[in-house]
Amino acid sequence: MGACAKRPPATSTYPRCTISAARELNAPVYPDTLAFAHMLAECGPSAASLIAAQCQYCHILIFIKLSPVSTKSGDVRLEEYNSECLLRQVQAQNRPTTPRGAAYLARGTRALGPAWRKKTRFVFVALTGYRDVPQLDEDGQPIEIRTTPLHRVALRETSKSSNVIPCKYGLIDVVRKFLELREDADIIVTETGDSPLKLALLGNHRDVVELLLRQTTVEINAWDRDGDTPLIIALRYHDWKLAERLLQQGANPNLANVRGVTPLHEILLKDKYNLDTECLVERFFMIVEDVQRSVQVNVNAQDKDRGDTPLHLALRRGNKKEAEFLLSRGANPNLVNATGKTAMFIVCNRWSNEDELLELAEMVFESSEEQFKPLQLNVQDERGETALFRPLRRGEKQLVKLLLERGIDPNLANVDCEHALHQSFMRNYDVDMVRLIFEHSQERYHPLRINAQMKGGLTPLHVAALWNKHEVVEFLLRRGADPNIANDHGETSVHHLCNYDHKPELFSRAQALFEICAENGQSVRIDAQDNDGSTPLQWAVARHSPMIVDLLLDRGADLSSFVFPTESYFNAGFRAVSRRRVEKKFILASGMLAVVERLTARGYELYRSDALTIMKIFPELNMFENSADLENNWYDDEEFATQAEQTMINLNLSLYDLIQLRPDEARRRLSSMEYYEFARTLNWLYLPERLRDVCARHLCEKLSRRFFLSWALDPFIELIHNRLPILCCDMILDVLMNRDLHNICLAAC
Repeated sequence: MGACAKRPPATSTYPRCTISAARELNAPVYPDTLAFAHMLAECGPSAASLIAAQCQYCHILIFIKLSPVSTKSGDVRLEEYNSECLLRQVQAQNRPTTPRGAAYLARGTRALGPAWRKKTRFVFVALTGYRDVPQLDEDGQPIEIRTTPLHRVALRETSKSSNVIPCKYGLIDVVRKFLELREDADIIVTETGDSPLKLALLGNHRDVVELLLRQTTVEINAWDRDGDTPLIIALRYHDWKLAERLLQQGANPNLANVRGVTPLHEILLKDKYNLDTECLVERFFMIVEDVQRSVQVNVNAQDKDRGDTPLHLALRRGNKKEAEFLLSRGANPNLVNATGKTAMFIVCNRWSNEDELLELAEMVFESSEEQFKPLQLNVQDERGETALFRPLRRGEKQLVKLLLERGIDPNLANVDCEHALHQSFMRNYDVDMVRLIFEHSQERYHPLRINAQMKGGLTPLHVAALWNKHEVVEFLLRRGADPNIANDHGETSVHHLCNYDHKPELFSRAQALFEICAENGQSVRIDAQDNDGSTPLQWAVARHSPMIVDLLLDRGADLSSFVFPTESYFNAGFRAVSRRRVEKKFILASGMLAVVERLTARGYELYRSDALTIMKIFPELNMFENSADLENNWYDDEEFATQAEQTMINLNLSLYDLIQLRPDEARRRLSSMEYYEFARTLNWLYLPERLRDVCARHLCEKLSRRFFLSWALDPFIELIHNRLPILCCDMILDVLMNRDLHNICLAAC
C-alpha cells in the first residue's frame, strides 16, 4: 500500500494528526501506516472530515473526525459521530477538557438513547486524562504485542474494506483514490453483507454510485444480507434515475430477494398512494424495454411470504391503473396466492365503497376476457370460500349481481358447510340478496341447494328463523325450503319460530309458515321433538307466547301428550329479563297467565307442580305487590291520575278505573289476554316513570289473584291438618297477599 502513495510535503498537517493520534494512544506506527496517511493527505480538504489509516500487520484502523472548537469555553461541539472518533480528535490535538464538557459527556443525551450514553461514558473516561500505560518486557521496554483501545475498534472494523467507509459517507475523492489504487469495488462486509454500492445507495450518494457503476468489477446483481439487489433498493427509495442507470448496466429486472420480492413487487409495495398520478409499473416496463430489449419482465412472479403476484398487490391497494396495465401485459388473474385467493378474491375482500369495488371487478373481467376466458370464479380459498362470500356478508348487491351474472356458483360451501344462501341475510340485509341469488343462478345451477345444512345442521330456513328474517322465511318457503329438517340438536324451523317471546311479527311469521306449507301441499311436523324431547308447543309456553300457543293448537298440536315445561325452561328467559324495564316484566307475567288460560280452555289440567312453577315466576320478576305500596296512595298522584284516566284498557275501562276495582271485579271484567295485550302497548311510556313499577306490580297482583287463591287453598288445608272448614280457610286466604299465598304453597311442598 505504501508503494502506491506519494509522499506529501513536510508541511502537510493531515498525516501529522493521524500519526500523532496513534502515538498518543501508544499504538505502534508502521511504514505502511505512514504511506497510507500521506496518500490520504493528497485528497485535500474535502477528505479532512474523515482520515483513516490502516495497518495490515496489526489490523489498526484509526478514525479522526475534525470538529470546530468553541472559542469561548473550549468545549468540544458534540455531533452525531462515533465516540471513538471524538476520542482521537481530542487526543490528537492534545487539548484538555473543561468540567462542563466532561459533565455533559458523562451525563449523555437522553434523546439519543442508551447506546449513545454508553459511548459518551467511554469518551468521558478518555477526556479525564486517562492514558494507556503499556506493560513492560524484561528489558523495561513497552510490549508491542498487546491490546489497546484502537485494537478493540479494529476488531469491530476488520471485516470492512478501506473503501466501504468512504462509500457509506459519500467521500467521492477518497473513493476515487481507492479505485485508482485498484481497491476492490465489490468487497462485501462479512458481518452485514453490505457492499460499497449498497452503502452508497442507502446514503443517497449519487456521485459515488455513478463512480462505482463505471467500474467493471462491480457486481450489479449482488445480494446483500437481506437478499436485496441494488435495483430493489433504488426502487424502494423511488430513485428512478438510479434504477434506470442500474438497468443500463445490466441489472436483472426479474431478480428477486430472499423473500421472493422482485423489482416489480417493490414498485407496487411502495406505490400505495400513487393512485392518481403516473403508472409507475408502466414506467418500469418502458425503461426495461428501452435499455434491455431482449429481457421480458416476469409479470406473474410470486413472493414467498404470501404468494402474491404484482397483480395481487395492485388490486389490494385499489390501484386500477397499475392493475389494468399488468393485465394488458399478461398478468394471470387466475393465479392463487398462499391463502388460495385469486385476483377477484382480492377485489372482493377489499374494504372500500361498493362503487370502487364494482369498477375494479368490471375492469378485471374486461381486461381478462380475451386472454383468460372464462375467468375462474369458482376457486375456493383456504377456508373454502369463493369470491362471492365477502360481498354477501357486506350486503354489496351490485357486486354480488355482477359475480352471479358472470357465473359464480352459489352452491359451493366453505369449511363450515356454509353456502351463499346462509350468508345472504346474516348481517341485517333484506330479502333482495336472497332473491338475487335465485334470479341469476336458478337456471345455471338448478336446483339451488336451498336445504343445504351448515355446521350445526342449520339450513338457510333455520338461519332466517333464528335471525328473525320474516320476509326471508316466506321467500324460502315459497321456493321449496323444508321446514321439517332438524339441526344437530333436533330442532326444526318451527322450534325456532317459537323461540322468540312477544316479537310483534312473531305470530304473523309463524302463521305464514303454516299457510305457505299448506299451499305447497307440504305437511309440517308440529309435534317434532328436539334432542331434549321438547316440542314447539313447550317452547311457546316457556316463552309466554299465548298467540303462538293458540296457533299451534289450532294447527293440530297434541295437547294430550303435552308436558308442562319445567322450571329450567323458564329460568333461561328470566335471567335475561331480570334487569329489564318493568314493562317487559309485566308482559312476561301477563303472558304466562294468558298461556295458562289458553291451555285450560283447550282442556289441559294443571298439576300442582305446574302451578308452583308458574308462581315462582313472579318473585323472579319482582312482581309481587308490597304492603308499602298499599299504604302509599300512589294512584292519587295528580300527574299519574290524569294520564291513567286517559289510558284506555278497552273501550269501556280506563287504567284509572281498573286500579280502583277490587280483584274479583277486575278479573270478571278483564281476561288475562286483555292484560297481556295492554302490556304490549306503548301506553306505559306516557305514565310517570317513578310510578310505573308500583303500577305494574298492582296490576299483576289483581291479574294473578284468582290463580294464587285457587292453588293455595289445598296446601293451606294440608298445613292446618283440616282443622278449619273450607269457608273459614277461604276467608283467611282472602286477606293475604299473593306473596303470602306463594309461601304457603312452598311450605306444603
